[in-house]
Amino acid sequence: MKRALSSFAIIKNSFDEGEDYIGAFVPLLIRLFFIKNYTSVVIESICKDFEAEYGIRIPLHPMETILNRMKPIWCHMSPWFSGKAAIIETG
Repeated sequence: MKRALSSFAIIKNSFDEGEDYIGAFVPLLIRLFFIKNYTSVVIESICKDFEAEYGIRIPLHPMETILNRMKPIWCHMSPWFSGKAAIIETG
């Protein structure tokens, strides 16, 4: 429960700083990508890992929307992302 409250606080802070609701999840996903060191993006795995890490369940299609929102950010995030996690897969 404490983890979920901390996650909601981060989301609310992003929202208060002008991000829309979808964009507010991006900082948490960026952190998750570095923690898990993904080599590709399988949405089902991201959903499970996100819930395990932050205590918040995001269904498949909303997660896909958030990940698609992140695509332009990936090329600016560092060499870690270039070519490594550019594929979004389902199932």
